Amino acid sequence: MKIPYLPIFATAFALLCGSARGEIRHFTLSGAKVSIEVPAQWQALPDYLGVPLMMMGPELGGGRPVISLTPTGKSYPTLKPNELDRNQGDYRDGREAWLSRRGGRSLAYLPFRSEKIGTSEFNSIGYRYVLGPDLKNEYVEASVYVVCRGKLYHLSTLMRAAHENQYSTQIDRVVRSFACE
Repeated sequence: MKIPYLPIFATAFALLCGSARGEIRHFTLSGAKVSIEVPAQWQALPDYLGVPLMMMGPELGGGRPVISLTPTGKSYPTLKPNELDRNQGDYRDGREAWLSRRGGRSLAYLPFRSEKIGTSEFNSIGYRYVLGPDLKNEYVEASVYVVCRGKLYHLSTLMRAAHENQYSTQIDRVVRSFACE
């Protein structure tokens, strides 16, 4: 008896690919109506620890990826290049102060990147850093400021550098899925 491997493989592949994608979920956060993809096997936690929306990925080797979303409540027609340059220095100063209080060290900073997706403007900056008594716990963190329908939203992403290959594409897809009503 022959086993039809191709249909079995195709079905398994479709199930695996489908489970990697999440579903678009709708939230009302501080009066703002937003939608964002929540990946399969991730938790969406509204109003968690004072954060309007926190999404946590599966635990993996002592850590999990995290995405937080905060409507700032500020009206913002667009971010101007000179604001981005000034804010990049402020961002770096703030991160260095935070690291010095925690005994950490920055490894690299990523410059601001702007991108138009649909009618929204996405502006991101990030950095890599180490924490811990032996400075061996490396993290990748990014802030994404989204101007959507004249309102400013802040998305923050955090993951261990060791998990970057597993989660960076998924996190990027989630951030890019953000929309406001």
